[in-house]
Amino acid sequence: MVITVSEDCGKVMSMEESVKKFVKDGDVIWLGGVNQHQAIAAMHEIARQKIRNLTLVGLITDAAVLLAAKCIRKVLCSFIGPIRYKRYDDSLIKLCADDGVFVEIEEYSNFALAMRLLAGSLGIPFITTKTLWGTDCLKVNPNIKFVECPFTGEKLVALPSLNPDVAIIHVQRSDPFGNAQKWGIIGADDIAAKAAKKVIVSCEEVVDSDVIRRDSNRTLIQGFRVNAVVEEPWGAHPWFVYGYYDVDFPFLVKYLMPPKEGGYLEAINKFMEEWVYGVANRREYIDKYIKIYGKEKLEALKIKQTVSSGEVIYGYPEGNL
Repeated sequence: MVITVSEDCGKVMSMEESVKKFVKDGDVIWLGGVNQHQAIAAMHEIARQKIRNLTLVGLITDAAVLLAAKCIRKVLCSFIGPIRYKRYDDSLIKLCADDGVFVEIEEYSNFALAMRLLAGSLGIPFITTKTLWGTDCLKVNPNIKFVECPFTGEKLVALPSLNPDVAIIHVQRSDPFGNAQKWGIIGADDIAAKAAKKVIVSCEEVVDSDVIRRDSNRTLIQGFRVNAVVEEPWGAHPWFVYGYYDVDFPFLVKYLMPPKEGGYLEAINKFMEEWVYGVANRREYIDKYIKIYGKEKLEALKIKQTVSSGEVIYGYPEGNL
């Protein structure tokens, strides 16, 4: 972390502190990312703190750890892993049911979830759309209603607004005040940050505010919306972050696509004991990874060749002000 600002805004904290302070039992939580930029370090910390009865909202989210830790009561999704892998469904239901916890699934498309968040960010009770026509979501999801357009009489799908209790979003960089920048696939993270009641920004690095101001168009989340900033290098591992590191597929398959012998339950339980409960934080996780696999393996994931998107010039003619 290299910053020059003198003000202590009080937002920069550890992942452990931010989760303990802002994530509570029964919360509706948005976990950002669309495969990339997933807040994996935050998920591990939620599991370690044994936060329960969460409703998880996400687009394409690897929720294996939270499901295995029995943190989730309900998911609002179209593509939440490992729910998307049919051969794991029965194992996960059994795993959660061992403690009397049954996971409810409320199905939407990715676009429909984004529309719900948009309604929440606008402060309106519902939003109308033409999406989901012709899908089975209309049959299985009682929260999808129909309304008649008062202007044309056309029948439209109505989706209720969604305001998560907390959004946890992993980005490339942020300043200490929470002005966070993300590039690559944005998903619905920008809308979720506006709709959520609290926002935790997890980032690869905390930078000086001047760095953010130099390229302000990349600022996805404005600092006044943010409650906590967590500098968490490798915070999305084993998934990837644009411009920082690639997917660690050999490590990922340890729990997401285990060998047929032994089954999924054995694989995920072993992973939880070794990589979630067996370390205190992300720093210990990375230290353990280096000890087992070597620093060269970790370094190999880092982006080596970069392609600049070019500079954006901000300025004004001399004498205009």
